[in-house]
Amino acid sequence: MSNNRHRRSPSPKPPSHGHIQSLPGNFSLEWFVVGLHNIVLVFWVGGLWVAGYIVAPSLFSQLDDRQLAGTLAGNIFMLMGWVGIVATLILLAIYSLVIHSRWRVIVTLLMGLLVAVNMFVVTPELAAIRDSVTSALVAGSDEYRRFGYLHGISSGIFLLISLLGLLLVVRMPDRS
Repeated sequence: MSNNRHRRSPSPKPPSHGHIQSLPGNFSLEWFVVGLHNIVLVFWVGGLWVAGYIVAPSLFSQLDDRQLAGTLAGNIFMLMGWVGIVATLILLAIYSLVIHSRWRVIVTLLMGLLVAVNMFVVTPELAAIRDSVTSALVAGSDEYRRFGYLHGISSGIFLLISLLGLLLVVRMPDRS
């Protein structure tokens, strides 16, 4: 019979939510990258939540002109889209080069792709419908139905991006 009490257990695996690669002798670079990651991620995801779930509903509840509220909300969402594209590029570099986490790369790529679809496919269609009518959309018209359909798609995409971003924030990488 062998005595298993004195056997060493294998080294623990890095956490599945991302492990920061050690940078020998250069801890300040590691902390800089972690700080940059945290700032970029929280700025992007926090901005999404504030814009989509606080600012946009407030615009529609406080302004009498729904078209103006929609234009202002659209401008804010477009700005947040550009923030998302820049954040996607920065985060992908960090996740690929420093925080080796395949699932974070996949989630971030998916978020960036969804942002691009919303910005460059859905939003221009919404703007074209809005610009094609001389006044407010008429309930029951083809434009009204198409606008509602596309707005629903855009809202669903935004919700998915927001939830994926929240997942990244909740599962911040280890600093070990």
